[in-house]
Amino acid sequence: MIEETEATERLVETTDLVGLIRRAPLGATVCIQPGQYVLSNLVLDRPIQLLGDGPREQVIIHLLAPLQISHDDVVLQGFTLVGRNLASAEPMPADCAIYISRGSPRIEDCEITSETGSCVVIEGSDAAPRLSDCRIHSAADCGIIIARNAKPIVERCDIEACRSIGLVAVEGAEPVVRECRFRNGSGNGLLFRGGANGLLDKCDISAHALSNVVLQNEANPIFRSCTIRDGQQGGVFALEGAKGTFEDCDIGRNAGTGIDISGSTTSLVGCRIHDGLSHGVLVVSKSECWLDRCEIFANKFVNLGVLQHAEATVNECVIRDGASNGVTVMDKATGVFRSCRIFGHAQTNVAVARGGQATLRKCRICDGAQSGAYVATGGAISLESCQLHGNARYGVETAGNGAAEVIDCDLAGNQAGERN
Repeated sequence: MIEETEATERLVETTDLVGLIRRAPLGATVCIQPGQYVLSNLVLDRPIQLLGDGPREQVIIHLLAPLQISHDDVVLQGFTLVGRNLASAEPMPADCAIYISRGSPRIEDCEITSETGSCVVIEGSDAAPRLSDCRIHSAADCGIIIARNAKPIVERCDIEACRSIGLVAVEGAEPVVRECRFRNGSGNGLLFRGGANGLLDKCDISAHALSNVVLQNEANPIFRSCTIRDGQQGGVFALEGAKGTFEDCDIGRNAGTGIDISGSTTSLVGCRIHDGLSHGVLVVSKSECWLDRCEIFANKFVNLGVLQHAEATVNECVIRDGASNGVTVMDKATGVFRSCRIFGHAQTNVAVARGGQATLRKCRICDGAQSGAYVATGGAISLESCQLHGNARYGVETAGNGAAEVIDCDLAGNQAGERN
């Protein structure tokens, strides 16, 4: 709490708040008492601190035009801010509650909503605000939009129940988002596109009506120690040249595919992708994917599918206990697996077909309800120094002109034999 200074002024509900703020000296602290206030056409472009003098639920400011902020030394703390913009022919920022175009202002412990547009818009390479401990919710459009190389920090905020998207980063934006919760939106939780980068650290992204996370058009953010769950159309969708890195993330219980990579390049390190109602990981349409030390398990369809000229490099991963195949490589896709454990699937542990090529070295492929590895017409597999045990059919099974190269492998203990 900032102590009152000689420049501190207290308000009653009938005070002309806009006039008082404009008359306040540089660096003043203005404490606003509980009540309902209406602001229009307020620009904070010089040093000032506005503090709610009571619980934030009791200091309510209705914004009939965006509150515009363009200075480093601005602080907003302890308010409920409601965007209720009047009809205007102007483009953004006229449809948001707060618009930040430059500086490093701080918005702390505020509740922000918008009945007419987005809650917060941050744009421009000189914009680097910090939003802390805020609840941003029920936007008629998006919760936060970050554009044109802006670099905000968003920490310990709840972004929820937005009609469109919780957080949008576009046009080279580079946010740092820490310990935030994105929940229960009618669209996506987060959308990164147009070369947007940034870091999301220890965030919980859940229960959106569309995919929880979408990456597009050269976006390349890092997700670290995040939980991405209960998406009604999927966990993560990377497409159209997106990149992206996921480290130590938990991606589970999504109604669609856990991670769907289409025409993109994505890295997964130390992640858990599990208990989805569709595929675990799909790599399609000439995508490239690297998976290191991940665990993919208990998905309803294929745990890991590599299709349509895609390439997957999979190191030291555990792929287990799926209700379909463990791994499927087909349609001229390529998969390289090193030191992986693939076991316990209701169908084949590893299936290769239709021009797919799979190479497995030092892998354990065990306890499948069908064969350990199955190669159908047009597929090719190379197994080197692998163990294939305890499968209900063969260790390695081929059909049609499917080709299997087996070098220094142990194929003992499969119920129908080593090979057909």
